[in-house]
Formats: sequence, C-alpha cells, structure tokens
Amino acid sequence: MNSTALAIYIFLGLIEFFVINRALRSWLDRGGLVTLILASVASYVPIVGGAVALVGAITVLEWPWWLSGILFIGGSAVLAITGGFGALLGTVSFF
Repeated sequence: MNSTALAIYIFLGLIEFFVINRALRSWLDRGGLVTLILASVASYVPIVGGAVALVGAITVLEWPWWLSGILFIGGSAVLAITGGFGALLGTVSFF
C-alpha cells in the first residue's frame, strides 16, 4: 500500500473510531470497554465503519447528511482509488 492510501486509511480510521464510539455510547446507553472494542472492530473495516459512522454522525452528532456522506462515503471511495479495493476490506499490511 502506498503512503497516500495509508494516510487516508489512518485518518478515516481515527475519525470513524471516535464517531462510532460516541454513537455506540448513545445507542447502548453505556460507555467503557465494550464500546471501545466494538468501535475498534467496526472502524477496522472501512466499509462497515463508514456505514456505521455515517448513520452515527447524522443521528447522534447531528452532522449534515452531505458532510457525513462526503467524509465517510467519499473517504472510502478515495481509499479504494488510491489503495485498491483490498484496502476497503481491512487487509492492510504495514510490511
């Protein structure tokens, strides 16, 4: 994976993790280790993380739908273009 795709993967993963964590805390009415683990698993795969983060950003954080769509759907599309479709499935290797 090239450096551009890796940077996009890390940036998207971090944003998705924080949005998903916040959404899960709101939806499950609990915080802590469970939501951290679920958010980590969901944000590892950009397609799954993007979908959950899109819904969470719109419903919980009340972001506009167009901003969430550009960030999470557009970010996954740019990742697919720069890193190949394997990057969308979470099969990223640092070696």
